[in-house]
Amino acid sequence: MPPWLLREWLTERVALVGDSAALPLVVEALCLVPEPVRHAVVTETCFTAVGWSSRAWASSSVLVDREGNRKPRLVMLGPASDVGTVLHEVGHGWHSPLCEEPVPLGSTRGVEQLLALAARDGWRARADAMVARGERLADGCMFAWLARPTRGEARHPASDSPLDRYAAPRRDPPLAMSPSSPRPQVRAESARALCRGCGGSLVGRQRVACSSRFPPLVSRQRTAEARRQRDAEIRALLEAALEKVKEDP
Repeated sequence: MPPWLLREWLTERVALVGDSAALPLVVEALCLVPEPVRHAVVTETCFTAVGWSSRAWASSSVLVDREGNRKPRLVMLGPASDVGTVLHEVGHGWHSPLCEEPVPLGSTRGVEQLLALAARDGWRARADAMVARGERLADGCMFAWLARPTRGEARHPASDSPLDRYAAPRRDPPLAMSPSSPRPQVRAESARALCRGCGGSLVGRQRVACSSRFPPLVSRQRTAEARRQRDAEIRALLEAALEKVKEDP
């Protein structure tokens, strides 16, 4: 799907209630995530926004989309939210159990009482470790998706990218993408060199002249190669994030 069409599709399909000023932010963030994550968010998540253009608002608590499908997940966005914030919260949802049955929303007082009970019975440290692990997983998703190149953009983020903005104040260094290896150059003089357009030998022929007759095939091959490189980089980032999680107690 072209980027412009993806943005229009997300603008129509994302469930957002409250201040509409937050919608472009959510759309921008969802353009960065992999397609399975994007589908899960559009299908399961309802975003709410307050403090952007209004002090408060009131509505029904029944979260459904325009087809009447239930939205089992809720993400609340304040006026200080940015793309990284949305990706972090989406990471929480991506690593959460499937919402096959309705799960009650815990009240603030209920959470406080649960933590007080944990401290009294001696398992507060375990609860805090579980929360910290969830935050690390969400941060890992955020950094991986911020570093993920989108179609038509550079492979590595620029110096003023959101990835650098989030990485600078953090205590632990962010996951870094290793530079991609340069693409090998095939010499036309080699008897084994083959044209990417028709598969014939390049000896005694101009590569561009042959390839120009097969632009759709060359384009598909280059797109497939770019996707393989991108998937390898994302896989390396996620493996590094999982290793970091396993190293922490």
